[in-house]
Amino acid sequence: KEQDSIEEIMQKLIYPFFDCDNHKFHSGGREDCDVRMLGKGRTFLFEVINARKTKQLQDPAFFTALTQHVNNENDQIRVSGLQMVE
Repeated sequence: KEQDSIEEIMQKLIYPFFDCDNHKFHSGGREDCDVRMLGKGRTFLFEVINARKTKQLQDPAFFTALTQHVNNENDQIRVSGLQMVE
């Protein structure tokens, strides 16, 4: 089975939370799932474009819940420290 990229995995898991039209993925290195990462991982920015659901951003627990969702709904990647960047 061909593995999805981190961008593809994040897209599938994040779009429903924001009901967005598109996204941009900015990675701090290769983002293929077949690349082994040691230590604390690589930083990335997942920019949602034209998000129609944004009220949840006011909830301090939102990014904790989003992190848990991403980590529980796939077996290829793990994320931590998700936060909004303006």
